[in-house]
Amino acid sequence: GEVSLLQISKNASVSNGIIYEYFKNKEELFKYLLEMISERIKQKLENISGETIEEKLKSYIIVSKKTPFKAFFAYKINISVIFVIQL
Repeated sequence: GEVSLLQISKNASVSNGIIYEYFKNKEELFKYLLEMISERIKQKLENISGETIEEKLKSYIIVSKKTPFKAFFAYKINISVIFVIQL
């Protein structure tokens, strides 16, 4: 089902008024969260070196300190999120 800003404010332990002070609606809040997450992902990806996908994936594994399996899926998800946000 749908989630209201009231439910979001309760889960975040802040007043509903504070949420509305910064965001007109939940779409605006969602957009802000996507921008914040995409910025974190971009910062992480900037530390990746390499020319080929294989080199970049190896670098991502080293930078993120993940197992190769987890790193591969995290890398693919991060790239997908950035692609969607840039559309």
